[in-house]
Amino acid sequence: MSLYEKADGLLGTHVMWQDVESVMQKVLRTTAKFGEQRNVCDIGEMKGFMSKIALIHADWPQNSRLPDRLVVKISSELSLYGFSQLVGSSQWDTEKMEQMSPMVKECHNREVAMYRIMQRERPSCPTVNVFALESFSDENPLKAYIISEYIPNLIHVGMHQNISVRELGAVVDGIAAFSAM
Repeated sequence: MSLYEKADGLLGTHVMWQDVESVMQKVLRTTAKFGEQRNVCDIGEMKGFMSKIALIHADWPQNSRLPDRLVVKISSELSLYGFSQLVGSSQWDTEKMEQMSPMVKECHNREVAMYRIMQRERPSCPTVNVFALESFSDENPLKAYIISEYIPNLIHVGMHQNISVRELGAVVDGIAAFSAM
């Protein structure tokens, strides 16, 4: 089993429904289940190559104050491998994918470490609300993820697109707060 081979979990990864549901039950201090009508969709297609980004629509019991949507960023090489197959690149064979795995794991673990530092040292730093963080380890070589709140109406802005000075202000404020840490 590897990070680039399709598995039976969410979006073809090794992370299962039960993994996300159980950690969210613990975080939200509830015994409620996601429900029969739960579903997942890929919102990260062609927006990165080292993860799969799942939007989970939970079907919690009525009248619950639990978030109905969650974002799960799952560290995976599936997108990179899929893209290499799409463009017919012979440079990205299974040997190359296996060589990439340690770097993918290290990048994910550093991102998780950064969120933990921000939560501990600067909880007021403007960032997405993170519910749960799972790193790679020797005991956990295939199931690493970040579960966060879903923020509706976000617009993906590519590197090649222009933004106004007013729109840039919020980004600069966030970077300044982050840099002051």
